[in-house]
Amino acid sequence: MNSLIIEAAGARCWLQLKIDSQHYFYASEPDGRHDQRLMPAVMALLGAHNLTLANIDTLGVGVGPGSFTGSRVAVASAQGIALGGPVTLKAMDSMALMALQAGPGLWQVALDARLGEVYSGCYQVTDQLEVVSAPGLMSAQALVLAPNAQPLGDGWPLVDLAATDVATGAVCIGWQAYLTELPHCTPETLVPVYLRETVNWKKRVDQPSPLSK
Repeated sequence: MNSLIIEAAGARCWLQLKIDSQHYFYASEPDGRHDQRLMPAVMALLGAHNLTLANIDTLGVGVGPGSFTGSRVAVASAQGIALGGPVTLKAMDSMALMALQAGPGLWQVALDARLGEVYSGCYQVTDQLEVVSAPGLMSAQALVLAPNAQPLGDGWPLVDLAATDVATGAVCIGWQAYLTELPHCTPETLVPVYLRETVNWKKRVDQPSPLSK
């Protein structure tokens, strides 16, 4: 059985391909150019192992929260793949994927949501994944590190706290275990997780992060 996971809610585009018991991994440069990188990277990763999209049995996609554009690109790409042929489609929490990639521990993920806000969620990673607190949207000023948790994500510099860097060269086996636990969905029900009312949506140039000033 072959499975593919797509995650693009952050600065990097991440792919993980599982062929039977073998795992293969791809991480892009952290430039956010997912609209240009994602599908070429998918095809290159599959082609390197003599596979096509028709050979994928299960497709997981990170639906956010995170980058508005990255989440949309990942979801749209997964929808297109699923509509093109029979594949089991599953929606994955992008913050959970980050925590699993970081490894064992209690991780509080905070992502810069711009407009002075952050997405935050807390996860316990052992041999299983436990959602301690589900992702939510809050003011950056309200962001506080939970007791015994380690900070993860690009939102922590907003409160002058350094976060753990996630390794880009190691395959995260936990992603596949997480994938198997999730329910199936259809292309029509697969949607990005924004956690923000549409009235607040603005173009990127109109919603700079305080970190970019």
